[in-house]
Amino acid sequence: MQRTPEKKERGFALPAAIFLLVVLGGLAGWMMRLTTATLAQEALGLEGARAWQAAQAGAEAGIYAARVNGSCAAQTLTFTGQLSRFTASVACTAYAANEGGQAVTLYQITSVACNQPTGACPNAAPTLPEYAERQVSATVEQ
Repeated sequence: MQRTPEKKERGFALPAAIFLLVVLGGLAGWMMRLTTATLAQEALGLEGARAWQAAQAGAEAGIYAARVNGSCAAQTLTFTGQLSRFTASVACTAYAANEGGQAVTLYQITSVACNQPTGACPNAAPTLPEYAERQVSATVEQ
């Protein structure tokens, strides 16, 4: 038996390992971007819900002032706790109306809440990426 000269053998493990590392690295990067975007979207949703709560509270304060105190003055509300970042600007307009021959006063109350007020809401040029603003309107009769 005659021995054949040995051929130079080439391995495939190193190129496969490099390919696998590149693919897994790309997948990890994609997952990080997806996670970051999801968290940012959830944070913005939470800020939107808080803004709605602040706007609703402002509208209720305006309704109380109009119905109980007979006042239609503009007000600015600041909050504590979970809504401490928010300010609600409440505007009120009184209208005289005739309902079936009886004079009544209608109050149009508009509450705008935001988390980056410039004195009052709404902010025309917000700089926060998580800026949230909501508006609630109500009409009540005195």
